[in-house]
Formats: sequence, C-alpha cells, structure tokens
Amino acid sequence: MRRSHALTALLLVSTASAHSGAHASGWLAGLAHPLTGPDHLLAMVAVGVLAAPLGRRGLWLPAAFVGAMLLGALAGVGGAALPFAEQGIALSVVLLGLLLAFAVRLPLALLGVLVGMLGAVHGHAHGTELPAGLSAAEFFAGFTLSTAALHAAGFGIGRMGPRVGAPALRWIGLGLAVVGGRLLLGS
Repeated sequence: MRRSHALTALLLVSTASAHSGAHASGWLAGLAHPLTGPDHLLAMVAVGVLAAPLGRRGLWLPAAFVGAMLLGALAGVGGAALPFAEQGIALSVVLLGLLLAFAVRLPLALLGVLVGMLGAVHGHAHGTELPAGLSAAEFFAGFTLSTAALHAAGFGIGRMGPRVGAPALRWIGLGLAVVGGRLLLGS
C-alpha cells in the first residue's frame, strides 16, 4: 500500500509538471524544477531510499533535507555565493549512492546533518535559479512539494528492499554513484 502511495505521488507530480504552461506560475515552475535535472531527481530519491530501512525514525532524513533546502534556497535568492554548487550537487549523488552501495550505517544525527548539508546545496541552486518575475514563495512551495514526493518515492523503493534483497539496493546505490561521477565530471 505504501509503495502505491509513493508511486502515485510521483506520477501526479510528473503529470503536473508535464502540463502545458508549467512555467506560467511560480508554483508550477517550482514543482517542475527538481524533476528537470537528473542530479536533483536522483539525490532526492536516494534520500528516501536511505531513510527507508530506518522506518519512522528515517523520516528525519527527508525532513532535514527539506528544511536545509529551504534555508539554502533563501540564501540563494538573497544572493549568497556558494562556490562549486553544481559540483556539490553532483557530489551529493555520488555520496548518497556510495552510502547505499556500501550499506553504511551512521548514527541518525550524523546522517541527518550530512543529508541536511546536501539539501542546503540543492536548495541554494533552486534559489539562484528562480525564474525572473515569478513569486519566490510559490516557487519554493512547488519545489518543496516535488522534493517531498521524490523522497516518498525513494522511501517506497527502499521499503521494497526486503522483498528485492539488499544486493539490489546496493546495485542501485552503485549506479547512483556512477551517474553522480559522470555528472561531476561533466560539471
């Protein structure tokens, strides 16, 4: 049942962003933003996958990501510079992939801080890419909803781990790390 909720949310977000005129409002532009780049999409799904084995306690990871993402977005809109932000985003995909590939188990607080730092980098990029003339509040609301849906989809994938086996999730993590490495080399 949870898996179907996660997949339904992801499909709804995809459908909404595919709607004509998706960039006509801040809300829809924000909703589409995390879905338009593999770096954002993969990192956000990976956070959900990483959180899933922790059960309810794991929900702190997406919460840390989203909270720090909003702070990073505010800093980006405010003009704060973050050197090498694009490389940081690609590196987040590598790091999250490696955590999954090697089934690294860190204390929840440390993992939350790490995921929060990654969220801040993603948020900074969202904030600096606010399209001119659009409402920042609406844009933020859109990418926050989209991010939460991607985390939920990842959580659903991660909850399938016991059914598909830990090696499958490790291969997913390795794939993420490789794709993140390619993104890093291309940025």
